[in-house]
Amino acid sequence: DSMMMAASAGGAFTPDAAVSDGTNNYMHRGGDLTGNANGSNGLLSCWVRFNGDDGLLQYFMQNTGGYFSFAKTAYNKIELKGWAGATNVIGLVGDTSIVADSTWRHIAASWNGTSSHLYVDGVAEGGTNSPSSGSIDYTRANWYICSNSDGGQTLHADISELYFALEYLDISDASELEKFRSSGGEAVDLGSDGSTPTGNQPIIYCHLPDGGTADTEFNNQNGSGGTFTVSGSFGETDGPNG
Repeated sequence: DSMMMAASAGGAFTPDAAVSDGTNNYMHRGGDLTGNANGSNGLLSCWVRFNGDDGLLQYFMQNTGGYFSFAKTAYNKIELKGWAGATNVIGLVGDTSIVADSTWRHIAASWNGTSSHLYVDGVAEGGTNSPSSGSIDYTRANWYICSNSDGGQTLHADISELYFALEYLDISDASELEKFRSSGGEAVDLGSDGSTPTGNQPIIYCHLPDGGTADTEFNNQNGSGGTFTVSGSFGETDGPNG
């Protein structure tokens, strides 16, 4: 069973990564996420290694209309935005310029209507802001991974362990952040269904087991929100733990 291949034979956690080449490959749900609900909470983690298109907007994830989006901006900074109608509930922008330099980066973020946090490689980015009150419009007609909600501005990167939950952990607490990135800077096994960090399966968990096939296994096979349809084709490469 591919969902049980999270660990290699030696016990080390060695997930592979999907290769998004920045041309026409992306994934779309073809509808809303199963079990989705609007709300103020969110928890996100992923590993990424950019391979090109510095200075161009690239999306990790976006829903229809852009009411929730996760991207690298044209200024090469990580950005997360969440909207309740016309109200910007969360607007997190990183400090670090992240470019195509063969380096694996870990991105983690959490928000709960009172505070929000963004971390890159275990370091707080953009300070801690106080989000506006409101329920983020997560429930939309479609969701996209590795592109915007039109299938454009695609990600040019290797991506691994993409996790998104409608929950909150205070990742400014090192012990909470280390549920996703170890103190030694390595990817952490989140469990076959991604439930280890919080006890609940996240709505999105794109995991590619060691030796797996991205087009059939990275498309949210391990999250509760339902599988995504692949447009184009993704490649595979070693993940952040080698």
